[in-house]
Amino acid sequence: MEVDKVLVPALLQNLLDASKYDDSDEGGELNIISSTRSCLISIAETMKDGFLEYAIKFVGTYLLSQNLLELRAGLITYSCMLDGPSPKSLAQLVTQALPTITEILIKSNNLILQEEASIALERTAEVIPQAYFQEPLFSNISEGLTAAIQAHPRISLHITKLWHNLGEDIVKKINQNKEFPLDFSVVIDQLINNAFRDLDKEYFILIDHSLLAVMTLLLCTSKEETRGKYVHALVEQFKKTGNVGGERRELIQAGLLACLQTLLHKYQFRTQDPVAEEIFNLINDMFQAYNDVTADGIYVLGALASSLGTDFRPFSEKAWICIAEGFKKYDQPELFVATLSAIVEMASACPEQTKNYLGDIFKTLVTLIDEKTYDKSLKLRIIMSIGDIALGCKDLILPYVETLTRMYEVAMNAATHIPTQVLKKLFLCNINFLS
Repeated sequence: MEVDKVLVPALLQNLLDASKYDDSDEGGELNIISSTRSCLISIAETMKDGFLEYAIKFVGTYLLSQNLLELRAGLITYSCMLDGPSPKSLAQLVTQALPTITEILIKSNNLILQEEASIALERTAEVIPQAYFQEPLFSNISEGLTAAIQAHPRISLHITKLWHNLGEDIVKKINQNKEFPLDFSVVIDQLINNAFRDLDKEYFILIDHSLLAVMTLLLCTSKEETRGKYVHALVEQFKKTGNVGGERRELIQAGLLACLQTLLHKYQFRTQDPVAEEIFNLINDMFQAYNDVTADGIYVLGALASSLGTDFRPFSEKAWICIAEGFKKYDQPELFVATLSAIVEMASACPEQTKNYLGDIFKTLVTLIDEKTYDKSLKLRIIMSIGDIALGCKDLILPYVETLTRMYEVAMNAATHIPTQVLKKLFLCNINFLS
């Protein structure tokens, strides 16, 4: 007798019988459902397409049930089956199920059902995102999925992840030179508003999820007009964070700056666009308010330099003061990596303004490479950054040939404590330098 013919039906029945258990008991309803869910996922991963023999009939029957427990069992089984079978095998069932699940999310007054529906929709966007973009399906459900962003936080957590997953799939298509004409402005606006919601601390993670989805969907924008709109909008939203208290403000600011950094790398400023100065002053004022520099702010300075190119020169002197602060803190990996990134972008945008700092930069970086106890992954970053700085500054690095030669000698002599991957990057760096 095959085990699955006994085990899978027994587990599915377990979902239907879960209400028999007292949730206050150690083995209560929620624990039974959680354990059953884990078992079904493991079985689906093992059986793959074979799991559909059981799932299709069960989901097809109970996803249309008027009984709350049966409906929940259908939703849970749908979510579990996504972990095993191939997307091709799932495609038809998923396409048929998405409108029904979305309707449950929107129309149900039961939070548990809504949450299970949001989990099912999120998992679909993760496993088979292309199913969403079929028409007229997407047009029929997108409005409901957008409105659900500001549903109960337990639901919103999954819906914001859904939009992030869909955004990632679109970015992949764009990177493959495939056109994607949809406009996500309404979704982005809703997600930004969601980040500013007054939340209990247990749901602060929703801020990160919302703004991560914003960042991903901004990468999907192809119109320069739309990008410009959101450069201005993110600046204005950042100004509003002054009215938000404590930890929430820090999380919102970090998320908005990450979005702004992402967008600036794709944005072409108009000549003498006043928002450039506004962004620079925004970051500078933030550093002064914190009496310190932050990785998020430094990344934005680098992105601003990259976007403006030589037009960044009016800001370069003040920017280098901020970058110098981050550069001194090489014992703080996140900040130091952000600073290296900004130096590379400054070198490319404003090489003449960068040359005055090259001596101190190279001297410090060579010392860090020579330090046996310094983080190996950061040494890789340093080596890559030196090569990129050389590419940006070109012949302006000639006065530092001796220092850079010393860097190569140090790295080769330290080969016993530098991974092979780093040494490969060293040779690439050498090629950049020599060119």
